[in-house]
Amino acid sequence: MKKILTKIQPVTVGLIVGSLLLALLSFIPLANKCSNPESYADTIASLDAKQNTVLELSAIAVATSTTISLAPGDAGSPLANKLMDLSTIFLGVLSIIIFEKYLVTIFALMFISEIGQ
Repeated sequence: MKKILTKIQPVTVGLIVGSLLLALLSFIPLANKCSNPESYADTIASLDAKQNTVLELSAIAVATSTTISLAPGDAGSPLANKLMDLSTIFLGVLSIIIFEKYLVTIFALMFISEIGQ
């Protein structure tokens, strides 16, 4: 039994040391790459396009609501109020898109640094 343990132990220690060395060597370049916003240029460009779309939709909803509320009488008030509610929802979506744009880089760096520990 003692002979088996002595034969396995150097191999196991070598695998552990090799794995740790490989993890350390791969962690440093990965951390630099993951913390660089240029690595996510396509994702950020897509989020920018969505941000512009949401801004346009929000502006259209506000303009339409204002135009409807200028009509004489109260016939258009419920519709104008719903459009303003829609504009509020668009602004919530806009804030989520902006937040997501920053979290892409931050969470990637946190994930890689967590793997390295």
